[in-house]
Amino acid sequence: MDDGERHLHRHLLPKGADAVHGPLHGVRHPLRHGVENLAPDDGATKFNDANTRGMNEPGNLFTFRVGIVGPESTGKSALASALAARYGCDFVPEMARGYLERLNRPYVEEDLARIAHLQTAAEDQVLAANPAILIADTTLLVVKIWSYYKYGRCDAGIVSAESQRAYHLFLLCDIDLPWEEDPLREHPNERRQLFSIYYRELIRKKENFALVFGKEGERLNRAVRAIEHFRKSI
Repeated sequence: MDDGERHLHRHLLPKGADAVHGPLHGVRHPLRHGVENLAPDDGATKFNDANTRGMNEPGNLFTFRVGIVGPESTGKSALASALAARYGCDFVPEMARGYLERLNRPYVEEDLARIAHLQTAAEDQVLAANPAILIADTTLLVVKIWSYYKYGRCDAGIVSAESQRAYHLFLLCDIDLPWEEDPLREHPNERRQLFSIYYRELIRKKENFALVFGKEGERLNRAVRAIEHFRKSI
């Protein structure tokens, strides 16, 4: 375990977090690539509604918010695009990619705060139109874990903003897709470790989430089933 992961265990994970925690149904062990046979309902996990009540948008129109998270090269952007096409809506793009592609130097820790600001601004721009559903290709949870993993700490502003951005459902993308080389990607051999961090942090925060795994069509179908299941329960 390197220094970055030690900080993650201290700051993100509950004591004894090597074990699975939370009121999950049918949990055996979180290793199906990332999670093996997590739950009989395709990995959909509902804790309670406390974190997701009161998220009506301006104009009294209700927006069901979906955040897509997970390690690198797990199909997050492809899933966001497919879900947007399925629901006929815009999706919030991952702002980090465009920011880093325009950067004419290696990124530094301070850049993550700028990326977080761009991500929240992009999300707020979509929310301003009062859509029935919001699909976010990454959230500040990704930026927070990225920061802790790489630097062993996270800017207080990112931590605060992440804690205040609520979603009705997170879709956690599994690592069963092959790694695709990309100059912006950093951890080809650490996806299992990172997946476990995402998984345990969602449990720690008592978030509603569903696992997304399988081939492209299977991933979309699982995501749609999870979204419809949770939309009906609100």
